Amino acid sequence: MCGDDSYDPVGVSGHTWHRARKRYDGCYGCECAIERGDLYHRTKTCSGGHWSTYRHCARCWAILEHLWSIGVEYVNLGLDCGEEY
Repeated sequence: MCGDDSYDPVGVSGHTWHRARKRYDGCYGCECAIERGDLYHRTKTCSGGHWSTYRHCARCWAILEHLWSIGVEYVNLGLDCGEEY
């Protein structure tokens, strides 16, 4: 939720790298397809009793890690917030 502080905090989360066994419609960041055999990063979160899964290509995950490393506190996982990071 872009710019909205009323969201439920994430209670549980986990993230891991995976090799795609099938084609996924799109990276959560850039919306490019994640093809079979591609390395991608998967994040699972539970907030308000609802589980969500986010898949990022290696390039978008590197962008997210960079933003976190330079101290940007809140980064929209979709990288589509309109923010100037």
